[in-house]
Amino acid sequence: MVWQPFRENRLWNLDCDDLFKANKHFLEKIYTWLKKGSKSKDHSCVCMMDCINLMGMIGISGTDNEKKAALAFGLSKMSVVDEMAEFDNYNHMKKVEMYEFFGRMSELFYPGEYTPLNKKIERLLAQVIQVICKGEIVIPSNDDGIESESDCEDDLVQDFMQESYDQKLQDEAERKRLELEALNPTEAAITLD
Repeated sequence: MVWQPFRENRLWNLDCDDLFKANKHFLEKIYTWLKKGSKSKDHSCVCMMDCINLMGMIGISGTDNEKKAALAFGLSKMSVVDEMAEFDNYNHMKKVEMYEFFGRMSELFYPGEYTPLNKKIERLLAQVIQVICKGEIVIPSNDDGIESESDCEDDLVQDFMQESYDQKLQDEAERKRLELEALNPTEAAITLD
């Protein structure tokens, strides 16, 4: 399970996004609960042992599963820009990294390429939400025919990217025309027509 291809091909999609958004209030509570974990040196952060303990609380325990949780923790971490000044960030999980942790842990604990990742995350989150929040997971309904907010955002991003690409092509054509015109003004007018 490599870093970026997993994100782009499995995690960053509308189904996973809708699932996380539908359960955002539970995820906030889980993150707050994790920050108060007994294994953290600093009670304002989430460390790897907090994640391993959380998995143990929902029945994912044992040496192999602890290794999977440690691997999921490590793979879900973002790059640290100034490693010397911010070394502790390697050991402290941010909220956005927790979302990726659940995705990676789901992929490791429920193997099988043919099961969509959002269904695996749904299974794992259902257990975590039940144990930590004493609640029931919210399953987003995608069959109502209404575009989700993330669908709309995706369209906006795609439109912006296309406009940027078109503008880049126009700018490049204009630059070439000006270069050609500077070299030979008469030939440039004939070539571009």
